[in-house]
Amino acid sequence: MNPTDGDQPVNPAESAPPPRRGTRWGRAALVLVPALMIAAGFGTAIATGTLATQVSVEGGSGTLATSSLYGTDFGLVVAPEQYTKPDGSSGTRDVLRMAFANGQINGLCIAVPQTVGPLSVVLMITANDNNPGTWEIKASNIVIDLTKATGQLNLNGVVGTSGFTNPEVLIGDDSAAITVGTPPLTGWGGSGLGGQSGWWGIKAGVAKFGPVTAQVQELTILGALQVPNLSLSVAPQGATCPAPAAPVGAPS
Repeated sequence: MNPTDGDQPVNPAESAPPPRRGTRWGRAALVLVPALMIAAGFGTAIATGTLATQVSVEGGSGTLATSSLYGTDFGLVVAPEQYTKPDGSSGTRDVLRMAFANGQINGLCIAVPQTVGPLSVVLMITANDNNPGTWEIKASNIVIDLTKATGQLNLNGVVGTSGFTNPEVLIGDDSAAITVGTPPLTGWGGSGLGGQSGWWGIKAGVAKFGPVTAQVQELTILGALQVPNLSLSVAPQGATCPAPAAPVGAPS
């Protein structure tokens, strides 16, 4: 029989394409598109000013690193927060809520784990002029919810242990009375930062905190925001912010 007649049996093993090995980058790239769009949209919004009134990073597992946070009209409370557990049920946990009415930040890195389809990645948000002697990020009405933080906290003013009406440094056990900003920032129940009567808290006219490495529940900037050298990228699972350098000098 002539092989060109089309009647010759075909061996499936000979005609099957070779098996594919390795990562199918085409599909992986398509899965990463949503994460890249989130990052690009965030950066575009900052550049055009559309996020000048509110910037939030949520999710409960982000990390934050900065050489220093500095600001005036400072409040720090331990506050209860409602959250969703991995099994979908609701729960309550305590967070450390830190707020500045007017603040400056000396370099910033935020790493937020994200699950995009079958992939786990980390959205990296950085803003830094690589100079530990400048506090290049300017913002007002900064609120940060933390579960863990390390760094040195310096407070300026006359120290007291009761009330929270003096704009100097006050440390006491009625954090329900702590407010920040004019008019006061609200949204956590009551008239202040969500602290509770009988719970510990701090109020200070001026505060400086750094170098800071923290586990972040939420970072919100409710006022004006100036962010130089903003960079956004998608990193592999497990990526973290580098340890911040110690600040040099004092903010201007």
